[in-house]
Amino acid sequence: MVPLGEILEIAIDEVAVEPEATYPIAGVYSFGRGLFTKPPLIGADTTYRKLHRLHADQFVYSRLFAWEGALATVTPTFDGYHASPEFPTFSVRRAVATPQFVAWLSRWPELWDSLRDRTTGLGLRRQRVPVDRLLTAKVPLPPLDEQAHLIERMDRVDQLRVRLADRATSMIAIERSILHRSLTASTLS
Repeated sequence: MVPLGEILEIAIDEVAVEPEATYPIAGVYSFGRGLFTKPPLIGADTTYRKLHRLHADQFVYSRLFAWEGALATVTPTFDGYHASPEFPTFSVRRAVATPQFVAWLSRWPELWDSLRDRTTGLGLRRQRVPVDRLLTAKVPLPPLDEQAHLIERMDRVDQLRVRLADRATSMIAIERSILHRSLTASTLS
């Protein structure tokens, strides 16, 4: 087990907000579910003077919701998006870890639980995880070759989960269709 600070290095690309510019905005889902697109932000419509520009393979988290798993690795889709200063960004120290391994770490509930103990502030929805406390959270760090095996195994499990979810969705649609046909056929008799 090592502190996250041995894997991540703060790397914030601050962008000065221009009133006439429009910025693509990303948010971080809780429970390790990755990034999502928010409506674009027009510079004149915000009080933020700076935003953080995201870059592919960076780690990003929500200070406000890190304790419930609002952690992610930036995918190429979100390269060049922006987030508020409440979303610090980090580069992955590639000598010890890969962005894919860090992406799987961000989905690990034990990490979220450890961040819950590192919050500051009062009230459940006002608790923040400061950068220094995030970086002290302990996580497993296998050698790079073991990380590659773990990533391969977890990617296969994730593909299976997606296929099963697709099948479940299909089964629900079939069930509804049969129910609809059965009920409408019975009312016609």
